[in-house]
Amino acid sequence: HKLCNAGHISYIELDDYPTGEIIMDILDYAYKQTNISYMGINFHIRYCKDCGTYLQSGVQKCNKCGSHNIQGISRVTGYLSLDERFGSGKTAERADRISHTGNHTATY
Repeated sequence: HKLCNAGHISYIELDDYPTGEIIMDILDYAYKQTNISYMGINFHIRYCKDCGTYLQSGVQKCNKCGSHNIQGISRVTGYLSLDERFGSGKTAERADRISHTGNHTATY
């Protein structure tokens, strides 16, 4: 980022909901070990539209009420949006992302 003379941001993509401790670990590492000056942390939000239960990534059926009426929300190009409203460009950009987990797999 020190070489950029205009706007810039680095995003960290996570598969599931991070705890406050995980977020602080990421921020602490970025502050102390990198020259990143502006960053965001993304994670895919999924919830049951029938009962409101938040779900882990990749779950297609609510574990509380059994509904398949699942909604996803993602951040692409700086804005949170419902997955169903993504055009082909945003869908392709999200599919190209690498999630930072132990096995580095993206599951949407």
